Amino acid sequence: MSPAGRLLAHATVLLTPVLYLQGMYTRMRIRRLPEASGNRQGRVQGDSQVIRVLLLGESTVAGVGASTHELGLAGRIGEAITAMTGASVKWQVLAANGLTASGVRAKMRELPDGTRADLVVIGIGANDVFRLQGPGGWEREIRALIDTARDRVGFAPVMLSAMPPIGKFPGLPQPLRSVLGLRAKLLDHSSEKLAADMTGVTFVPVQVEITPEMFADDGVHPSEKAYALWGRAVAEAALDKLPRKR
Repeated sequence: MSPAGRLLAHATVLLTPVLYLQGMYTRMRIRRLPEASGNRQGRVQGDSQVIRVLLLGESTVAGVGASTHELGLAGRIGEAITAMTGASVKWQVLAANGLTASGVRAKMRELPDGTRADLVVIGIGANDVFRLQGPGGWEREIRALIDTARDRVGFAPVMLSAMPPIGKFPGLPQPLRSVLGLRAKLLDHSSEKLAADMTGVTFVPVQVEITPEMFADDGVHPSEKAYALWGRAVAEAALDKLPRKR
């Protein structure tokens, strides 16, 4: 473990009683928002070329904070890819509120046989942070998730999105917010190293200004504006990995 990791581990142990009480209080206080409504499969119409995008993840990929999937991450990625390439995009969401990386891997059993994807987008990590997952375990879980996804849908390029900006969640009290934010940065570092090590995996960092309008009413999940910016960032990172026109 790195010096920063050791320091954080010690701090977490010392603050455990406070963090536990704050976590329980926050669970009761935060308004529970629904997942995005509507079909979990959609299409953004472009030309005759079709790019198939599979999104895997937790509540953010399930569209919590957006009214529909078209205004959540899936629809926004589809819109951005079509705008950049002219191609049609067929997107599919496999996600649920509360899932960890291992939970998403188990949920992949729900994919119909024969499902194929030209791009896989993974948005996961907040629940692993909340459960105090360590960097080593996180890296193993993400590697297993990517391998499982490719076994199911083909060897597609993978966009591994960075952790949500937990250290700036207005819905979390201090010191819980800062401790979890630091843990998220540790796991992000592991994600970045894993992406550099695995063929066809790209780490997509969060590079937007974090302001109050980026959050939904619960102070935790993205707003529809944030989903639009996030979707465009993922599409831009994926642009040179997408299939060329035939």
